[in-house]
Amino acid sequence: MIDVVIVSYNTCALLRRCLLSLQAEPALPLRIWVVDNASTDGSPQLVRDEFPGVRLIASPQNLGFAAANNQALRQIVSVPGAAADAAEAVLLLNPDTEVQPGAVTGLVDFLRRHPQVGAVGVQLLNTDGSPQRSYGSFWFAHLLSSFVAGRLRGQDPGLAGQSSQPLFVDWLVGACVLVSRAALDAVGELDEAFFIYGEEIDWQFRLQQAGYRVALLPWLHVLHHGGQSTQQAKLAMRRQEYRSRYLLLAKHRGPAARGLYLAKVSAELGGESLRHLLAAARHCDGSEVSAAAQSAALWAAHLSPAFRRYSGS
Repeated sequence: MIDVVIVSYNTCALLRRCLLSLQAEPALPLRIWVVDNASTDGSPQLVRDEFPGVRLIASPQNLGFAAANNQALRQIVSVPGAAADAAEAVLLLNPDTEVQPGAVTGLVDFLRRHPQVGAVGVQLLNTDGSPQRSYGSFWFAHLLSSFVAGRLRGQDPGLAGQSSQPLFVDWLVGACVLVSRAALDAVGELDEAFFIYGEEIDWQFRLQQAGYRVALLPWLHVLHHGGQSTQQAKLAMRRQEYRSRYLLLAKHRGPAARGLYLAKVSAELGGESLRHLLAAARHCDGSEVSAAAQSAALWAAHLSPAFRRYSGS
């Protein structure tokens, strides 16, 4: 049995397309879970009406990505691995994705043939079919070299290219990640200290610490329409993104690394705020003043003990 866990938040139309795309994988026994984070767009009713075979967990509040996934994961792992209906693997899938034919089957087949691989993913595609960033490096594990490399070589685009060979990476973008049951049992659930962003990076870091590898299969594709939930609250999500970066350091690195990161963020956000202020002065544009204030507020948030406090496991 392959369990598929989809966390939804006000993406009703896209959720329908996602669930329909999974129906094109008839060769696999899929047990699909939708964990809805208090959507107000009819997403839970869509699942009840049109997909009665899907297991729905309708949360009365928005728990965030990690905590919502964990609601399903706890029920999945409560079934002993030796049981007839136990999960062989768990696919975490975003609701704004459309699985291309054969993608899940290909992921499962690869995982079965490579027990040393704990997590496997695909080359994600944008809505227009162009390749989308699908993986990244553990920048927090080698902070200084990561900053230097970023300045010299620029941002790694996270694209797998046209290779017919698996690409072994640090972490996969969490829009589509298949994790083996053995790996899940070894590292446990997602860390709920991360509300959104960073949780899949932390999870895959723990996987590799436990001795598993993470692979991307460039010949398999999933459309990812991208950011459909997070765009509903852009400023709040940007703050969460910065906080998640800091939490990765708080969990896995010491004070020196955290200090270096805060210095980088101060320069980054301070420069950004200054550029907006200069643009406001040149063009008498009130929106630039607002943007400068937002950058300054985000920098100031890093000074808050609550922002920097790691309270997970």
